[in-house]
Amino acid sequence: MNISQFYKFLISGIVIVSMFSCNTEDIMEITAIEITHDGQPQVILKGDSFVFQVKANNSTVVTSESFFKVDGVVIEGNVFVTDINPKEYTVQAFYNNIESEPISVFGSDGYKKNVLIEDYTGTWCGNCPRVSYAIEQVKEQTDRVVSVAIHISDSYSFDGAITVNDEFGIASYPNARLNRIHKWTAPEPDNIAEAVNFTGLAPLGVAISSTLVGNTISISNQVEFAETITEPIKLVVYLVESGLIQDQENYTNYFGGDAVLVDFEHNDVLRAIYTNHLGNTIPVDQAVENTIYLLQLNENLPTSIQDSANLHLVTFVVNADTNEVINVREAAIGEVQNFE
Repeated sequence: MNISQFYKFLISGIVIVSMFSCNTEDIMEITAIEITHDGQPQVILKGDSFVFQVKANNSTVVTSESFFKVDGVVIEGNVFVTDINPKEYTVQAFYNNIESEPISVFGSDGYKKNVLIEDYTGTWCGNCPRVSYAIEQVKEQTDRVVSVAIHISDSYSFDGAITVNDEFGIASYPNARLNRIHKWTAPEPDNIAEAVNFTGLAPLGVAISSTLVGNTISISNQVEFAETITEPIKLVVYLVESGLIQDQENYTNYFGGDAVLVDFEHNDVLRAIYTNHLGNTIPVDQAVENTIYLLQLNENLPTSIQDSANLHLVTFVVNADTNEVINVREAAIGEVQNFE
């Protein structure tokens, strides 16, 4: 609408806007809409939800005034929960008499895939805060990260940690491994995407439940399969502790750059391995589509534990031939998890 048209409306006594603006985009007529789904991936897991949004051609968000159809069926609101079966969905938005172009979204029958970061470290290692800082940065970008600090030659080290260290030939520090076998490229804070790229979808899911009575922890480790796994696989269970306070040598500029990080908080420190360090075998006849494998453990807490409230479990499944992690999950003591 130009200025002369605006004044004609005023003269006729019709009020069309409460405030005049010289920006024609503000009063641009809506002639088209576009549907998006709030930055979520195009593929999500069964039972998860897409949250749709609608924008008009003048950039106005009109989600609340729109309705949506998934495969031709109107849904309630702008949230759609995927079916239990994998499939492609066609989605359209409708605003007044305007239809959006359809988009396709996909529900997968896989599981959310986390990445395991094993940080080989020590309180004596002046360059090791670099990896601690990088792990913090990764966790700011995604919640699909499980980290374990494997301490060598300090007060948090123990025989199991040394065994894992030697098994994978770790001879220089810091040394961070992604999904057990991939070396995280240094400097790690400059290569955050390298870790994030290991997240996504997995053919199996992990769920952990536990109880602690006195010094005995009972652990239920479940693995559910979206497809039959033909290669040999194994399951590993770690116990880790956070909130451990001890000075940390520091040759880096991270965490303020002090030469000694006084009372540094060490998190996700490996305290016990409740299976073989390379994992316990999952029988082939139980790694079958739509099957749940259960490993029940009853173990004692190590005497080195400082605060049982800061404990959590890390369970992961590996390819037995390559030792690469297929999926990993962590859970606080007492937590009861569902598959995700």
